[in-house]
Amino acid sequence: MTSAVNAAPEAGAGAPDGELVARVQRRTVRTLLASQLFGSVGVAMAFAVSALAATALAHSATRAGVAQGISAIGTIVATLVLAKLTVRSGRRPALSLGYLIAAVGGVVCVIAIAQRHFVAFVVGSALFAVASATNLQARFAAVDLARAGRISTNVSLVVWMATVGAVLGPQLATAGGYLARGVDLPPWAGAYALSALAFLVAAVILAVFLRPDPLRLALSLTDAEARRRDPASPRPEGAPTRTPAGLREGIAAIRSSATAMIALGAAAVGQAVMIGLMIWTPLHMADSGQGWIGVVLSGHLLGMYAFAPLLGWLADRVGKLLMVACGCLLMMVSLALAGMATGQQHILLLVALWLLGVAWALLLITGSGLFTEHIAPSHRAAAQGVFDGVVWTATAIANAVTGWLLDVAGYTLLCVGGMVAVALPATVVWLRFFAGAHRKPLQGDTASGEG
Repeated sequence: MTSAVNAAPEAGAGAPDGELVARVQRRTVRTLLASQLFGSVGVAMAFAVSALAATALAHSATRAGVAQGISAIGTIVATLVLAKLTVRSGRRPALSLGYLIAAVGGVVCVIAIAQRHFVAFVVGSALFAVASATNLQARFAAVDLARAGRISTNVSLVVWMATVGAVLGPQLATAGGYLARGVDLPPWAGAYALSALAFLVAAVILAVFLRPDPLRLALSLTDAEARRRDPASPRPEGAPTRTPAGLREGIAAIRSSATAMIALGAAAVGQAVMIGLMIWTPLHMADSGQGWIGVVLSGHLLGMYAFAPLLGWLADRVGKLLMVACGCLLMMVSLALAGMATGQQHILLLVALWLLGVAWALLLITGSGLFTEHIAPSHRAAAQGVFDGVVWTATAIANAVTGWLLDVAGYTLLCVGGMVAVALPATVVWLRFFAGAHRKPLQGDTASGEG
């Protein structure tokens, strides 16, 4: 954390040398990992008690579902708002503000639980949901300055940190319950209070250490490279960096790249299918006891996060399009295995849900990297916001539709429906791969940093 790093330009003040950019990138990744640690723990703590708290306050599972639905809508809206702020001001203000809003939401939830006020809890849950959007958008900040051979690796490192949240969050939620009882509050209030504190720490880490802003520095590098290639450019040295494209231009950039659209489609379908199966597998296993349900879900989370760095490294070595294609096939295999399993076939369900988690990681991590590679730097922040908005919308749709499908058709046909949904992106991705699209990256699409 040298003064040279702190002095690196954030906007068009000339191009820093490669070693300085590499140091900024390493510092950026370290900062994001630290903030993601607290952000993921905060989300996991509240997730462990959110349904219980909502049901206790609403006195109805149906009304409690309203809080969950509004949280999903809050995440979608927050994703797009944070993307607009990123475009206007950079990664640091957007990510820091996201965690601050979530911290306020946590405090509102604590007050609502203490006062047993359901409407206030719904409002707090909507604000709290901004943390989920912030956690997911942080992975893109890790690739603003990454060189081409490290894009998926850097995405995977940030995603992998959620493993810590998945492991520590429920345990800390229990500790928060003990603390809440000590001050005569309902136990769920403690989890939300600790979550708010975790988000506040994450916001401070980003505000203090995410300097220079990686997105603004990446844009200044792009401008410097453009001037080097075209010395006759009328834009003078040291002029302000161009303004990144807005959401409308981001959508246009996605539509202009077939590979970016394929990556987005595969990630969104993979998210919807994974959520749809994950949330209803415990019901399918209802007669097996909480112990086996916990084992299967733990295996699923292990598949989602534990191998993320390895999958990112492989994607950068063998090709992102191939890894997305393999992720589609692996997801179809996992759905086939799950569809064949009864609720008492614990090992088969464990294997199926573990494979489903690995397939999801392939589609999200390598899909994010593939998407980023095929969007020009000036359009990336906006396009990445659209990417996450679509993924969260797919999540909300899956939450709304799969319960109905389970009631009407059952668990096996739910798995078959997932296979049908994945078959389309799987076919398109494999056709694209065999057509040689993986050999045609967008020229000039990555900054020249390291790490």
